[in-house]
Amino acid sequence: MNSTSITAADPFVQTNNWPSGPPAYSSCTVNITFAPTTSGPASGVLSIQDSIDGLSYSVSLSGTGSDFSVLPAASSLTVSRGASATVSVNVSSLGGAFQSAVALSCSGLPAKISCAFAPSSLAPGTAGASSALTISADAASVQNGTYTLAVVGKSGTLSHSASVQLTVTAQALILFAGKNPAVSRFACFAEAKPLVF
Repeated sequence: MNSTSITAADPFVQTNNWPSGPPAYSSCTVNITFAPTTSGPASGVLSIQDSIDGLSYSVSLSGTGSDFSVLPAASSLTVSRGASATVSVNVSSLGGAFQSAVALSCSGLPAKISCAFAPSSLAPGTAGASSALTISADAASVQNGTYTLAVVGKSGTLSHSASVQLTVTAQALILFAGKNPAVSRFACFAEAKPLVF
């Protein structure tokens, strides 16, 4: 068969080794790659056009695209300067079991605020998976306030994120009284810097 055209419809991509001007009874190998852009089932057609008799041949193609989602268990988190807070991050499969590893990270963190995941990489599979995200604030970190950070999951060319509202507060103020027959003394501690009067 002298074929002049071999094509595949999206989301399928074909490559072949059909030579130019092949002799009679030649053969070739056609490789099909499934390259979905969305999750869920997909279908396509491999088309072969015969240059001699004008006949066309087709092969039905099908596949299922899988993807993943990233979702923190809470959309907001509060951490005190000099302390840390933890929230669970759930990674789920979409359109079928996603078996590739998803690397987790944070973006948009204020100065002297850090994040850590345990584990930092996971594969959701059929049941999904979760990681513990710990946000830590240095005692000398940025001013108190509310910030928006992104929890990011990446696997190959796929990348998804979810927002978490982070509130940074001052360290707790501790006030206590010390009793003495002669004098009463009060000490006030804030951010580990005592003032005695």
